[in-house]
Amino acid sequence: MNGYHKVDLSPIEIVSIFGLSKHLKILLKDKEINSYKDALSAAAVGEHTEVFNLLLDISNIENHFPENLLSDIMRWDSPDKMVSRLLAFERIKQQADSYIFFTAVKKGMHYVVKALLEIEAVRNEVDVHENRAFRKSVENRDDEIAALLLNYPKVFAYAEQHYQEDGFDKLLADCMQPIIFSSRLGNASFLNLDTEKKHLCFYILRHLIRRNNYLDKNNFISLLSKPAIRELAHLAITPDKPNELLNLAIAVNNDYAQAALLEIPAVRQLAEESARIEELIAVEETLDLREIAENQESSLRALSTEEKKCLQSAIDFYQPQIEQAVTAALANEDEEFIIIQKQRIKKSITWEAFNSMPDLRRKEVISRMGLEACREQLRQRYHANPATIIIDEKKIVLPLEWNDFIKLNLDETQKESALNAYYSHKDHTALRYLSKPNDWMSKHAFYQKSEGNQRWSYFESYQELIVILWLAATDETIGTIEKFDSKSRLAHFIDELFHIGRGHNWDGHRNKIDKEGKLIIIDGKIVTEQFDDGLADNPRCLSGTNSCLFQSVPYHPLLSTLTLEMIKQELRDYVRSHFKSLIHEDNKDVLRLSWQIYIRELEIPESFKQFDLSLEKQTELFNYLSRKYGKQFDESISFKKYLTNRFKLTHDVETHLINFAGEANFEQLLESPPPTLTFLQRFYGFFVTPDILQNNNDEQVDECRIC
Repeated sequence: MNGYHKVDLSPIEIVSIFGLSKHLKILLKDKEINSYKDALSAAAVGEHTEVFNLLLDISNIENHFPENLLSDIMRWDSPDKMVSRLLAFERIKQQADSYIFFTAVKKGMHYVVKALLEIEAVRNEVDVHENRAFRKSVENRDDEIAALLLNYPKVFAYAEQHYQEDGFDKLLADCMQPIIFSSRLGNASFLNLDTEKKHLCFYILRHLIRRNNYLDKNNFISLLSKPAIRELAHLAITPDKPNELLNLAIAVNNDYAQAALLEIPAVRQLAEESARIEELIAVEETLDLREIAENQESSLRALSTEEKKCLQSAIDFYQPQIEQAVTAALANEDEEFIIIQKQRIKKSITWEAFNSMPDLRRKEVISRMGLEACREQLRQRYHANPATIIIDEKKIVLPLEWNDFIKLNLDETQKESALNAYYSHKDHTALRYLSKPNDWMSKHAFYQKSEGNQRWSYFESYQELIVILWLAATDETIGTIEKFDSKSRLAHFIDELFHIGRGHNWDGHRNKIDKEGKLIIIDGKIVTEQFDDGLADNPRCLSGTNSCLFQSVPYHPLLSTLTLEMIKQELRDYVRSHFKSLIHEDNKDVLRLSWQIYIRELEIPESFKQFDLSLEKQTELFNYLSRKYGKQFDESISFKKYLTNRFKLTHDVETHLINFAGEANFEQLLESPPPTLTFLQRFYGFFVTPDILQNNNDEQVDECRIC
């Protein structure tokens, strides 16, 4: 009688509790119907299917159903078929919701899941809470329920965007197989498709594009050739994403998909109207980081071919560095610490143990040490600028660790204030995202790993990449773009980890208000904004993390798409620096006079020749660009050709000074710097004249001091 407690039981309740179906039949003949409600519950709790079915066969039994019968039965772990039988009643169907559905999926109740999916209200919410029902079925290795859910377009669309996560790829392939097989047989089975099936086919096409496997070409073309599917190719099946298939094909450089889609007039016309057709000729030269950051969907967009090349360049550049640092430190038995980007971490393994490991295991150990160095930097940053709260007009510094935080013994109001301070602290949030366990993580987080009561994010899946990007962010030697130095890049990197760590805390929207507290309305529509819900950490999903990490280190030479404009700027800076090194006070007047003569008479004086860049200096620039931009420069014939042509001297242009004077701003270099202001001039401004300064003695000056 698990879960059922009551005194003064009626005869019908007694036989229901003990499953005495024969006695129930006798009672039913005597029309003993005083407590059908409790009898139903008792039979369900006792898992007495025969008694339960007899009760359901009673005329008008539906009028005796308790209000929460469905949720009670789900809570009591009643048999699958018993619950599915109950779902035949309209009153019970009305009690079904997404929570009941998730519970059925969680418990592996196949009959109940199928019965619930017959209810429209349940189908409409099959993907709620980040498709938690589908994710739970995958986590439970329940392929039957997972396959059932994948037949719903919203679920399939989600799964195919996250197909690299554990178990998704095979499930997707199994779901697609019968549809693709049918498409190869002819058009007959595609003549009377309902909207749901058409949309499912659309997302299958999207998945084939995303996989970008040439072996999928025939399947893709076959499915796209069906008129019912072809007519969807340019439409915004995903809200606000017209021509989504072509745009994705361009982004992942899927040639066969681009060619097939552009044969559809509606697709081509829409592409031309939006000017996206130009991207078929050349990859866009620069990434609009602001647009990516503001785009809610940017975290799930596919990396373009150029972005993948940039990422690989960074890996090729930094991976050998960290391997060398760790290996050398471990090999030196006298050294207690390993130093990575100025961060000291204690050795956790001996050289003998490390050296005996297979290559993959050694690589994992190295990345783990790199990640610990990253964590150490975050700890130091937190200690330098900790989160604080005010209690009784006193500032309280919040400790780094959870156990120390608990020891503060804060009351509920103080604790809420402290948690908000932690949640808004970027260094601490980034550290929590990279911690195992993360004691600040929500037990309801969509994407978490757990063991007992401990929870943490999926950061380990991206451990090696995070280390590489951290090395890139903290690299003080690589050079700058747009004045973004290592300090700026590190701040942006931490900010991105902060937003990954609290990704789904920003799911909510609210009306945006101005400084006066009034609603902001544009074109008659109330403007909304996303906001942090202030609850425990709810990190971003695996697939979303990939693109977020890529954009975490902006304006890094190896992670930015190299353009001709960037090469021109590098050339300007290099030449200007060269010119500046040859100008000093002893020759500035002569050079200024020579330049004025050249401007008047256009005759090149011999002194201009000293500014020519020798072959050695030109090679120095090439080597610098190779170190800074890696393969992007090394493998570009056009960039090298441009530089070579710019350095060529001709009969018309006989010296590099004339060639580069304008872009290097040579005339400005010849100007004398403004005079340095004295203390009194800085203090009183330009009203202080030289004669006043001359007449002031030391005593008078002392009277002017302000410190």
